[in-house]
Amino acid sequence: MFNQYDCGGIGMKICPNCNAVSDDSAKFCVKCGSVLPAAPVSAPAQEIPMSAPAQEAPMYTPAPETPVYAPAPGAPTNNPAPGAAPKKKSVVKIALILAVAAIALYLVISKVLFLINPAAALLSGIKSIYSLEKSTVTSTISVDYSGDDDDMDTLNDITIKMVSAADIKNLIAEVSLEALYSNKSVVKIAAGVNNEYLYIDPLKLYKKKFYTELEEVLPDSEDYINDLKIIMNAVSGIDIKLDAGKYADAVKKALGSKLKGSFGKVTVKLDQEVLLKFALAVLEKAEKDDALIESIRTGAIKAINQIIKDKKFKEAFIDKDDLEELLETFEDKKEFKEGFKDAIADAIEELEYELEYIKDYEPDEPFEMTLTFRFNLFNKLTGVDCVMEGEVDDETLKITLSSDIKNGASFTKINKKDAIDIQELASDYDEQEEVVGEILNNLIKSVKSNKELTKKIEDITGEDLDDIEDLDDLQYLLRGRLPRM
Repeated sequence: MFNQYDCGGIGMKICPNCNAVSDDSAKFCVKCGSVLPAAPVSAPAQEIPMSAPAQEAPMYTPAPETPVYAPAPGAPTNNPAPGAAPKKKSVVKIALILAVAAIALYLVISKVLFLINPAAALLSGIKSIYSLEKSTVTSTISVDYSGDDDDMDTLNDITIKMVSAADIKNLIAEVSLEALYSNKSVVKIAAGVNNEYLYIDPLKLYKKKFYTELEEVLPDSEDYINDLKIIMNAVSGIDIKLDAGKYADAVKKALGSKLKGSFGKVTVKLDQEVLLKFALAVLEKAEKDDALIESIRTGAIKAINQIIKDKKFKEAFIDKDDLEELLETFEDKKEFKEGFKDAIADAIEELEYELEYIKDYEPDEPFEMTLTFRFNLFNKLTGVDCVMEGEVDDETLKITLSSDIKNGASFTKINKKDAIDIQELASDYDEQEEVVGEILNNLIKSVKSNKELTKKIEDITGEDLDDIEDLDDLQYLLRGRLPRM
Protein backbone atom coordinates (compact mmCIF):
# COMPACT_ATOMS: atom_id res chain seq x y z
CA MET A 1 0.00 0.00 0.00
CA PHE A 2 1.28 3.50 -0.77
CA ASN A 3 0.03 7.11 -1.11
CA GLN A 4 0.17 8.19 -4.72
CA TYR A 5 0.38 11.84 -3.64
CA ASP A 6 3.31 11.24 -1.32
CA CYS A 7 6.04 9.97 -3.60
CA GLY A 8 9.67 10.69 -3.09
CA GLY A 9 9.00 12.75 0.05
CA ILE A 10 7.44 15.46 -2.05
CA GLY A 11 4.55 17.27 -0.26
CA MET A 12 1.88 19.46 -1.68
CA LYS A 13 -0.30 22.50 -0.93
CA ILE A 14 -3.98 22.80 -1.97
CA CYS A 15 -5.29 26.30 -2.73
CA PRO A 16 -8.20 27.19 -0.39
CA ASN A 17 -9.72 29.33 -3.16
CA CYS A 18 -9.58 27.23 -6.35
CA ASN A 19 -8.33 23.81 -5.05
CA ALA A 20 -5.36 23.83 -7.47
CA VAL A 21 -2.26 21.85 -6.35
CA SER A 22 1.09 23.57 -5.81
CA ASP A 23 4.29 22.17 -4.37
CA ASP A 24 5.07 22.71 -0.70
CA SER A 25 7.61 25.45 -1.34
CA ALA A 26 5.11 27.73 -3.15
CA LYS A 27 3.75 30.74 -1.26
CA PHE A 28 1.12 31.65 -3.82
CA CYS A 29 -1.23 29.52 -5.90
CA VAL A 30 0.15 28.83 -9.39
CA LYS A 31 -3.39 29.13 -10.82
CA CYS A 32 -5.15 32.04 -9.09
CA GLY A 33 -2.39 33.73 -7.09
CA SER A 34 -4.07 33.31 -3.70
CA VAL A 35 -1.91 33.08 -0.55
CA LEU A 36 -1.26 29.43 0.30
CA PRO A 37 -1.19 27.99 3.85
CA ALA A 38 2.23 27.56 5.41
CA ALA A 39 2.10 23.79 5.94
CA PRO A 40 1.52 21.33 3.09
CA VAL A 41 -1.71 19.34 3.05
CA SER A 42 -1.67 15.63 2.45
CA ALA A 43 -4.54 14.14 0.48
CA PRO A 44 -6.06 10.87 1.63
CA ALA A 45 -4.06 7.88 0.46
CA GLN A 46 -5.57 5.86 -2.33
CA GLU A 47 -4.85 2.17 -1.85
CA ILE A 48 -3.95 0.01 -4.84
CA PRO A 49 -4.63 -3.70 -4.29
CA MET A 50 -1.57 -5.95 -4.57
CA SER A 51 -3.54 -8.35 -6.74
CA ALA A 52 -4.12 -5.68 -9.36
CA PRO A 53 -2.18 -5.99 -12.63
CA ALA A 54 1.25 -4.58 -12.36
CA GLN A 55 1.10 -0.95 -13.23
CA GLU A 56 3.62 1.66 -12.52
CA ALA A 57 2.26 4.26 -10.14
CA PRO A 58 2.45 7.73 -11.63
CA MET A 59 5.19 9.83 -10.16
CA TYR A 60 4.00 13.24 -8.95
CA THR A 61 5.77 15.99 -10.81
CA PRO A 62 5.16 19.48 -9.51
CA ALA A 63 4.01 21.92 -12.13
CA PRO A 64 6.56 24.56 -13.11
CA GLU A 65 6.16 27.50 -10.87
CA THR A 66 4.43 30.31 -12.71
CA PRO A 67 5.41 33.83 -11.72
CA VAL A 68 2.55 35.50 -10.00
CA TYR A 69 1.96 38.94 -8.68
CA ALA A 70 3.11 39.20 -5.09
CA PRO A 71 1.78 42.22 -3.24
CA ALA A 72 4.17 44.48 -1.44
CA PRO A 73 4.36 44.08 2.32
CA GLY A 74 1.45 45.84 3.97
CA ALA A 75 -0.33 46.47 0.64
CA PRO A 76 -4.06 45.61 0.46
CA THR A 77 -5.03 42.44 -1.39
CA ASN A 78 -8.30 41.17 -2.87
CA ASN A 79 -7.34 37.57 -2.23
CA PRO A 80 -9.25 35.78 0.53
CA ALA A 81 -7.51 35.11 3.78
CA PRO A 82 -6.16 31.58 4.30
CA GLY A 83 -9.00 29.21 5.14
CA ALA A 84 -11.73 31.60 3.88
CA ALA A 85 -14.73 30.09 2.02
CA PRO A 86 -14.87 30.54 -1.80
CA LYS A 87 -17.00 33.40 -3.08
CA LYS A 88 -20.52 32.46 -4.31
CA LYS A 89 -23.00 34.18 -6.62
CA SER A 90 -25.61 36.32 -4.89
CA VAL A 91 -28.69 34.09 -4.62
CA VAL A 92 -30.70 36.95 -3.08
CA LYS A 93 -29.96 39.21 -6.04
CA ILE A 94 -31.04 36.55 -8.54
CA ALA A 95 -34.23 35.84 -6.57
CA LEU A 96 -35.05 39.56 -6.46
CA ILE A 97 -34.62 39.90 -10.23
CA LEU A 98 -36.85 36.88 -10.81
CA ALA A 99 -39.52 38.26 -8.45
CA VAL A 100 -39.57 41.64 -10.21
CA ALA A 101 -39.77 39.90 -13.57
CA ALA A 102 -42.68 37.74 -12.35
CA ILE A 103 -44.61 40.78 -11.07
CA ALA A 104 -44.03 42.65 -14.32
CA LEU A 105 -45.22 39.63 -16.30
CA TYR A 106 -48.35 39.36 -14.13
CA LEU A 107 -49.17 43.04 -14.62
CA VAL A 108 -48.72 42.81 -18.39
CA ILE A 109 -50.87 39.67 -18.65
CA SER A 110 -53.58 41.08 -16.36
CA LYS A 111 -53.80 44.26 -18.43
CA VAL A 112 -53.98 42.28 -21.67
CA LEU A 113 -56.96 40.42 -20.17
CA PHE A 114 -58.84 43.73 -20.09
CA LEU A 115 -58.61 43.72 -23.87
CA ILE A 116 -59.28 40.00 -24.37
CA ASN A 117 -62.13 39.53 -21.87
CA PRO A 118 -63.34 42.80 -20.29
CA ALA A 119 -66.38 40.96 -18.86
CA ALA A 120 -64.13 38.82 -16.63
CA ALA A 121 -62.25 41.92 -15.47
CA LEU A 122 -65.55 43.67 -14.76
CA LEU A 123 -66.98 40.80 -12.66
CA SER A 124 -63.68 40.40 -10.80
CA GLY A 125 -63.52 44.10 -9.99
CA ILE A 126 -67.09 44.24 -8.72
CA LYS A 127 -66.41 41.20 -6.53
CA SER A 128 -63.40 42.94 -4.96
CA ILE A 129 -65.70 45.64 -3.55
CA TYR A 130 -67.42 43.13 -1.27
CA SER A 131 -64.11 42.21 0.37
CA LEU A 132 -63.68 45.72 1.81
CA GLU A 133 -64.62 45.92 5.50
CA LYS A 134 -63.97 49.67 5.55
CA SER A 135 -64.39 51.83 2.49
CA THR A 136 -64.77 55.45 1.41
CA VAL A 137 -66.48 56.50 -1.80
CA THR A 138 -65.99 60.08 -2.99
CA SER A 139 -68.47 61.12 -5.68
CA THR A 140 -68.89 64.31 -7.67
CA ILE A 141 -71.93 65.26 -9.75
CA SER A 142 -71.65 67.87 -12.48
CA VAL A 143 -73.94 69.09 -15.26
CA ASP A 144 -73.16 70.28 -18.78
CA TYR A 145 -76.19 72.04 -20.29
CA SER A 146 -76.42 73.58 -23.74
CA GLY A 147 -79.56 75.51 -24.56
CA ASP A 148 -81.46 78.77 -24.30
CA ASP A 149 -82.72 78.47 -20.69
CA ASP A 150 -80.74 80.89 -18.49
CA ASP A 151 -81.88 79.24 -15.27
CA MET A 152 -80.74 75.83 -16.50
CA ASP A 153 -77.44 77.36 -17.60
CA THR A 154 -76.74 78.08 -13.91
CA LEU A 155 -76.32 74.35 -13.36
CA ASN A 156 -73.12 74.31 -15.45
CA ASP A 157 -71.19 75.96 -12.60
CA ILE A 158 -72.67 73.85 -9.79
CA THR A 159 -70.92 70.73 -8.50
CA ILE A 160 -72.19 68.43 -5.78
CA LYS A 161 -69.61 66.42 -3.87
CA MET A 162 -70.61 63.48 -1.67
CA VAL A 163 -68.32 61.39 0.55
CA SER A 164 -69.70 58.11 1.90
CA ALA A 165 -67.72 56.19 4.53
CA ALA A 166 -68.71 52.77 5.86
CA ASP A 167 -67.41 50.24 8.37
CA ILE A 168 -69.42 47.11 7.56
CA LYS A 169 -68.11 45.02 10.45
CA ASN A 170 -68.91 47.59 13.14
CA LEU A 171 -72.05 49.00 11.46
CA ILE A 172 -70.86 52.60 11.21
CA ALA A 173 -71.73 54.92 8.32
CA GLU A 174 -71.34 58.60 7.48
CA VAL A 175 -72.27 60.77 4.51
CA SER A 176 -71.17 64.33 3.82
CA LEU A 177 -72.62 66.63 1.16
CA GLU A 178 -70.93 69.71 -0.25
CA ALA A 179 -72.24 72.21 -2.79
CA LEU A 180 -69.68 74.08 -4.88
CA TYR A 181 -70.08 76.93 -7.33
CA SER A 182 -67.26 77.64 -9.80
CA ASN A 183 -65.25 75.03 -7.86
CA LYS A 184 -65.56 77.02 -4.61
CA SER A 185 -67.29 75.53 -1.59
CA VAL A 186 -70.59 77.16 -0.64
CA VAL A 187 -72.03 74.84 1.99
CA LYS A 188 -71.09 71.49 3.51
CA ILE A 189 -72.82 69.24 6.03
CA ALA A 190 -72.26 65.71 7.36
CA ALA A 191 -74.49 63.12 9.04
CA GLY A 192 -73.93 59.61 10.29
CA VAL A 193 -74.83 56.75 12.56
CA ASN A 194 -72.80 54.53 14.89
CA ASN A 195 -73.70 52.04 17.59
CA GLU A 196 -74.75 54.82 19.99
CA TYR A 197 -75.88 57.94 18.12
CA LEU A 198 -77.46 59.45 15.08
CA TYR A 199 -75.60 62.71 14.49
CA ILE A 200 -75.40 65.80 12.27
CA ASP A 201 -72.28 67.89 11.83
CA PRO A 202 -73.12 71.30 10.29
CA LEU A 203 -69.40 72.08 10.05
CA LYS A 204 -68.99 75.80 9.27
CA LEU A 205 -72.72 76.51 9.49
CA TYR A 206 -72.83 76.09 13.26
CA LYS A 207 -70.26 75.81 16.02
CA LYS A 208 -71.70 72.65 17.61
CA LYS A 209 -72.70 69.20 16.42
CA PHE A 210 -76.16 67.67 16.94
CA TYR A 211 -76.92 64.14 18.12
CA THR A 212 -79.65 61.89 19.43
CA GLU A 213 -79.32 58.60 21.25
CA LEU A 214 -79.97 55.69 18.92
CA GLU A 215 -82.16 54.15 21.61
CA GLU A 216 -84.49 57.16 21.34
CA VAL A 217 -85.09 56.51 17.64
CA LEU A 218 -84.97 52.70 17.72
CA PRO A 219 -85.93 51.12 21.07
CA ASP A 220 -83.84 48.03 21.86
CA SER A 221 -81.32 49.22 19.29
CA GLU A 222 -78.52 47.51 21.20
CA ASP A 223 -80.17 44.11 20.63
CA TYR A 224 -80.82 44.87 16.95
CA ILE A 225 -77.21 45.91 16.39
CA ASN A 226 -75.94 42.86 18.27
CA ASP A 227 -78.06 40.47 16.17
CA LEU A 228 -77.25 42.23 12.92
CA LYS A 229 -73.53 41.80 13.58
CA ILE A 230 -74.02 38.10 14.33
CA ILE A 231 -76.09 37.59 11.17
CA MET A 232 -73.63 39.49 8.96
CA ASN A 233 -70.69 37.57 10.41
CA ALA A 234 -72.44 34.27 9.66
CA VAL A 235 -73.47 35.27 6.14
CA SER A 236 -69.97 36.54 5.29
CA GLY A 237 -68.68 33.01 5.80
CA ILE A 238 -70.76 31.59 2.94
CA ASP A 239 -68.44 30.46 0.15
CA ILE A 240 -70.28 30.73 -3.17
CA LYS A 241 -68.95 28.35 -5.81
CA LEU A 242 -69.28 29.44 -9.43
CA ASP A 243 -67.29 29.30 -12.62
CA ALA A 244 -66.53 32.98 -13.13
CA GLY A 245 -65.23 32.33 -16.64
CA LYS A 246 -68.55 30.92 -17.85
CA TYR A 247 -70.50 33.87 -16.43
CA ALA A 248 -68.02 36.32 -17.95
CA ASP A 249 -68.44 34.70 -21.37
CA ALA A 250 -72.23 34.90 -21.04
CA VAL A 251 -72.10 38.59 -20.09
CA LYS A 252 -69.67 39.33 -22.92
CA LYS A 253 -71.98 37.62 -25.42
CA ALA A 254 -75.06 39.42 -24.10
CA LEU A 255 -73.51 42.90 -24.13
CA GLY A 256 -71.62 42.48 -27.40
CA SER A 257 -70.16 45.71 -28.75
CA LYS A 258 -71.64 47.63 -25.79
CA LEU A 259 -68.81 46.21 -23.63
CA LYS A 260 -65.25 47.35 -24.29
CA GLY A 261 -61.96 46.99 -22.44
CA SER A 262 -58.81 49.09 -22.45
CA PHE A 263 -55.78 49.24 -20.17
CA GLY A 264 -57.15 49.69 -16.63
CA LYS A 265 -60.72 50.39 -17.78
CA VAL A 266 -63.90 48.58 -18.74
CA THR A 267 -66.65 50.61 -20.44
CA VAL A 268 -70.31 49.61 -20.79
CA LYS A 269 -72.92 51.55 -22.77
CA LEU A 270 -76.27 50.95 -21.11
CA ASP A 271 -79.93 51.40 -21.84
CA GLN A 272 -82.96 49.49 -20.57
CA GLU A 273 -82.57 46.76 -23.20
CA VAL A 274 -78.89 46.20 -22.40
CA LEU A 275 -79.63 45.98 -18.67
CA LEU A 276 -82.30 43.34 -19.28
CA LYS A 277 -79.93 41.34 -21.49
CA PHE A 278 -77.25 41.52 -18.80
CA ALA A 279 -79.63 40.22 -16.11
CA LEU A 280 -80.92 37.47 -18.41
CA ALA A 281 -77.38 36.27 -19.21
CA VAL A 282 -76.52 35.90 -15.53
CA LEU A 283 -79.82 34.23 -14.54
CA GLU A 284 -79.74 31.75 -17.43
CA LYS A 285 -76.31 30.58 -16.31
CA ALA A 286 -77.35 30.40 -12.65
CA GLU A 287 -80.41 28.30 -13.49
CA LYS A 288 -78.17 25.50 -14.80
CA ASP A 289 -75.33 25.95 -12.30
CA ASP A 290 -75.77 23.01 -9.88
CA ALA A 291 -72.47 23.80 -8.12
CA LEU A 292 -73.68 27.34 -7.40
CA ILE A 293 -77.04 26.12 -6.08
CA GLU A 294 -75.43 23.54 -3.81
CA SER A 295 -72.88 26.03 -2.44
CA ILE A 296 -75.72 28.43 -1.57
CA ARG A 297 -77.64 25.61 0.15
CA THR A 298 -74.71 24.29 2.22
CA GLY A 299 -73.51 27.81 3.01
CA ALA A 300 -76.96 28.80 4.26
CA ILE A 301 -77.16 25.69 6.47
CA LYS A 302 -73.79 26.54 8.01
CA ALA A 303 -74.75 30.20 8.57
CA ILE A 304 -78.16 29.43 10.13
CA ASN A 305 -76.66 26.85 12.48
CA GLN A 306 -74.00 29.36 13.50
CA ILE A 307 -76.66 31.96 14.36
CA ILE A 308 -78.86 29.49 16.27
CA LYS A 309 -75.94 28.24 18.39
CA ASP A 310 -74.69 31.74 19.24
CA LYS A 311 -75.63 32.33 22.89
CA LYS A 312 -75.44 36.13 22.40
CA PHE A 313 -78.20 36.10 19.76
CA LYS A 314 -81.13 38.17 21.15
CA GLU A 315 -83.77 37.22 18.54
CA ALA A 316 -84.46 40.89 17.82
CA PHE A 317 -85.03 40.37 14.07
CA ILE A 318 -86.15 36.75 13.97
CA ASP A 319 -86.91 33.98 16.47
CA LYS A 320 -84.74 30.88 16.63
CA ASP A 321 -87.87 28.78 16.00
CA ASP A 322 -88.32 30.54 12.66
CA LEU A 323 -84.64 29.98 11.87
CA GLU A 324 -84.96 26.27 12.57
CA GLU A 325 -87.98 26.09 10.27
CA LEU A 326 -85.97 27.89 7.59
CA LEU A 327 -83.11 25.45 8.18
CA GLU A 328 -85.36 22.52 7.31
CA THR A 329 -86.03 24.07 3.90
CA PHE A 330 -82.32 24.20 3.11
CA GLU A 331 -81.63 20.72 4.46
CA ASP A 332 -84.01 19.13 1.93
CA LYS A 333 -81.59 19.12 -1.03
CA LYS A 334 -84.09 18.11 -3.71
CA GLU A 335 -86.82 20.51 -2.59
CA PHE A 336 -84.40 23.45 -2.33
CA LYS A 337 -82.90 22.82 -5.76
CA GLU A 338 -86.32 22.63 -7.41
CA GLY A 339 -87.54 25.75 -5.61
CA PHE A 340 -84.39 27.69 -6.53
CA LYS A 341 -84.64 26.78 -10.21
CA ASP A 342 -88.38 27.56 -10.30
CA ALA A 343 -87.72 31.03 -8.83
CA ILE A 344 -85.02 31.76 -11.41
CA ALA A 345 -87.21 30.46 -14.24
CA ASP A 346 -90.01 32.83 -13.16
CA ALA A 347 -87.56 35.76 -13.10
CA ILE A 348 -86.25 34.86 -16.57
CA GLU A 349 -89.78 34.67 -17.96
CA GLU A 350 -90.58 38.14 -16.57
CA LEU A 351 -87.39 39.65 -17.99
CA GLU A 352 -87.99 38.10 -21.41
CA TYR A 353 -91.49 39.62 -21.45
CA GLU A 354 -90.08 43.06 -20.56
CA LEU A 355 -87.45 42.73 -23.28
CA GLU A 356 -89.99 41.89 -25.95
CA TYR A 357 -92.22 44.75 -24.84
CA ILE A 358 -89.35 47.24 -25.18
CA LYS A 359 -88.45 46.00 -28.65
CA ASP A 360 -92.04 46.17 -29.89
CA TYR A 361 -93.54 49.24 -28.22
CA GLU A 362 -90.99 51.50 -26.51
CA PRO A 363 -89.57 54.42 -28.51
CA ASP A 364 -85.85 55.20 -28.47
CA GLU A 365 -84.72 56.50 -25.11
CA PRO A 366 -83.63 60.16 -25.14
CA PHE A 367 -80.73 59.49 -22.77
CA GLU A 368 -77.79 57.12 -23.10
CA MET A 369 -75.79 55.96 -20.10
CA THR A 370 -72.10 55.02 -20.18
CA LEU A 371 -70.43 53.32 -17.22
CA THR A 372 -66.64 53.24 -16.96
CA PHE A 373 -65.04 51.02 -14.32
CA ARG A 374 -61.49 51.99 -13.35
CA PHE A 375 -58.92 49.53 -11.97
CA ASN A 376 -55.46 49.77 -10.39
CA LEU A 377 -52.35 47.80 -11.38
CA PHE A 378 -53.59 44.75 -9.45
CA ASN A 379 -57.08 44.83 -11.02
CA LYS A 380 -58.82 46.16 -7.91
CA LEU A 381 -61.76 48.44 -8.66
CA THR A 382 -60.80 52.03 -7.78
CA GLY A 383 -63.59 54.04 -9.34
CA VAL A 384 -66.74 54.20 -11.44
CA ASP A 385 -67.74 56.99 -13.83
CA CYS A 386 -71.35 57.29 -14.98
CA VAL A 387 -72.25 59.65 -17.83
CA MET A 388 -75.86 60.27 -18.92
CA GLU A 389 -76.38 62.43 -21.96
CA GLY A 390 -79.20 63.16 -24.32
CA GLU A 391 -80.95 65.74 -26.46
CA VAL A 392 -84.50 67.05 -26.11
CA ASP A 393 -85.96 69.89 -28.20
CA ASP A 394 -82.55 71.05 -29.48
CA GLU A 395 -81.24 71.25 -25.91
CA THR A 396 -78.50 68.90 -24.77
CA LEU A 397 -77.87 67.80 -21.21
CA LYS A 398 -74.96 65.77 -19.88
CA ILE A 399 -74.82 64.61 -16.26
CA THR A 400 -71.56 63.12 -14.97
CA LEU A 401 -71.24 61.15 -11.75
CA SER A 402 -67.63 60.24 -10.94
CA SER A 403 -66.85 58.05 -7.91
CA ASP A 404 -63.48 57.12 -6.43
CA ILE A 405 -63.30 54.07 -4.15
CA LYS A 406 -60.61 53.51 -1.55
CA ASN A 407 -59.95 51.11 1.30
CA GLY A 408 -60.33 52.52 4.84
CA ALA A 409 -62.68 55.01 6.47
CA SER A 410 -62.73 57.71 9.16
CA PHE A 411 -65.72 59.08 11.05
CA THR A 412 -66.80 62.13 13.04
CA LYS A 413 -66.34 61.82 16.79
CA ILE A 414 -69.15 63.06 19.02
CA ASN A 415 -68.44 64.58 22.42
CA LYS A 416 -71.81 64.85 24.18
CA LYS A 417 -70.56 67.69 26.40
CA ASP A 418 -69.90 69.90 23.36
CA ALA A 419 -72.89 68.76 21.28
CA ILE A 420 -76.61 69.58 21.27
CA ASP A 421 -79.14 66.84 22.05
CA ILE A 422 -81.77 66.98 19.28
CA GLN A 423 -84.48 65.67 21.63
CA GLU A 424 -83.88 68.53 24.05
CA LEU A 425 -83.65 71.07 21.22
CA ALA A 426 -87.08 69.98 19.96
CA SER A 427 -88.69 71.19 23.17
CA ASP A 428 -86.77 74.45 23.54
CA TYR A 429 -88.18 77.02 21.08
CA ASP A 430 -85.85 79.81 22.15
CA GLU A 431 -82.79 77.67 21.44
CA GLN A 432 -84.31 76.56 18.14
CA GLU A 433 -84.65 80.17 17.04
CA GLU A 434 -81.08 80.93 18.05
CA VAL A 435 -79.69 77.86 16.24
CA VAL A 436 -81.68 78.44 13.02
CA GLY A 437 -80.76 82.12 13.01
CA GLU A 438 -77.03 81.45 13.29
CA ILE A 439 -77.11 78.72 10.65
CA LEU A 440 -78.95 81.04 8.24
CA ASN A 441 -76.53 83.92 8.84
CA ASN A 442 -73.54 81.65 8.21
CA LEU A 443 -75.17 80.32 5.04
CA ILE A 444 -75.79 83.84 3.70
CA LYS A 445 -72.18 84.81 4.50
CA SER A 446 -70.92 81.75 2.65
CA VAL A 447 -73.03 82.56 -0.42
CA LYS A 448 -71.93 86.20 -0.43
CA SER A 449 -68.27 85.21 -0.13
CA ASN A 450 -68.59 83.50 -3.51
CA LYS A 451 -68.58 86.48 -5.88
CA GLU A 452 -69.47 84.42 -8.98
CA LEU A 453 -72.50 82.91 -7.23
CA THR A 454 -73.62 86.26 -5.83
CA LYS A 455 -73.51 87.86 -9.28
CA LYS A 456 -75.40 84.93 -10.83
CA ILE A 457 -78.19 85.06 -8.23
CA GLU A 458 -78.55 88.82 -8.58
CA ASP A 459 -78.65 88.53 -12.41
CA ILE A 460 -81.39 85.89 -12.25
CA THR A 461 -83.53 87.46 -9.52
CA GLY A 462 -82.85 91.15 -10.12
CA GLU A 463 -82.48 91.48 -6.35
CA ASP A 464 -79.59 92.68 -4.21
CA LEU A 465 -78.33 89.95 -1.87
CA ASP A 466 -77.52 92.59 0.73
CA ASP A 467 -81.30 92.84 1.28
CA ILE A 468 -81.46 89.26 2.59
CA GLU A 469 -81.58 89.35 6.37
CA ASP A 470 -83.63 86.34 7.43
CA LEU A 471 -85.15 83.06 6.26
CA ASP A 472 -88.31 84.73 4.91
CA ASP A 473 -86.24 87.02 2.69
CA LEU A 474 -84.28 84.05 1.34
CA GLN A 475 -87.42 81.99 0.65
CA TYR A 476 -89.04 84.96 -1.14
CA LEU A 477 -85.92 85.45 -3.24
CA LEU A 478 -85.71 81.80 -4.34
CA ARG A 479 -89.44 81.14 -4.74
CA GLY A 480 -90.09 80.24 -8.34
CA ARG A 481 -86.52 81.03 -9.34
CA LEU A 482 -84.87 77.65 -8.82
CA PRO A 483 -84.06 75.96 -12.16
CA ARG A 484 -86.17 72.94 -13.00
CA MET A 485 -84.71 69.98 -14.86
